[in-house]
Amino acid sequence: MDSFVTNGLSFIVFKFMKRIAVKEGERYGRLIILKESIKKIRGRRTFTCLCECGNKKDVIGDNLRMGTTKSCGCLQRELLSNRRETHKMTKTAEYNTLSRMKQRCFNKKHQDYKNYGERGITVCNSWLKFENFLEDMGKKKKGETIDRINNDGNYCKENCRWTDWETQANNRRGNVILEFEGNKLTIAEWSRKTGINRKVLEMRIRAGWSIRKSLETRTRKYQMRKNK
Repeated sequence: MDSFVTNGLSFIVFKFMKRIAVKEGERYGRLIILKESIKKIRGRRTFTCLCECGNKKDVIGDNLRMGTTKSCGCLQRELLSNRRETHKMTKTAEYNTLSRMKQRCFNKKHQDYKNYGERGITVCNSWLKFENFLEDMGKKKKGETIDRINNDGNYCKENCRWTDWETQANNRRGNVILEFEGNKLTIAEWSRKTGINRKVLEMRIRAGWSIRKSLETRTRKYQMRKNK
């Protein structure tokens, strides 16, 4: 890109493009060019502009010409504010749930990113808009949390549900499922069903006990309690 000034006009010349004149007083979106700035951004010429809101901003010349920059930043803030006003639910539990979901999947600095985004888990495109998420999932009830049915799957309508913490804990990644007499339950669920401590069941399985022996062998503490 070359540039030159003649007769008070500043010109920007792009390769394979026609020469473009950037003139003081011209308007681009909400910006009016006041003068050419002495500073450069990434080696490119900039122009000091006055925004309709009253703020001044130095803008790269070809960003003005191509319409990439239309304001000092106030336009984007207004559009964001308008989108929020559409549903007026930015402080709700549902909005916070989606916000945390996006952080886990997209923010590499988030403490849980390694368990979500780094594993390839993402949020479906439809849910990047809050209204679509709310329409698919509805409002959450007290004590409920978002749960992925397939823990290796993405956040989407087909793979998500509102559940209580106990159900989600039973579905978390790494849970061991034991099948016995036609029933498939997690160790935590077998513990509640048999009365055998969960940690005892885990130790038995790691020690190589059969599922039947693990579930049917009563501990001394359990037998003493039953005989009272």
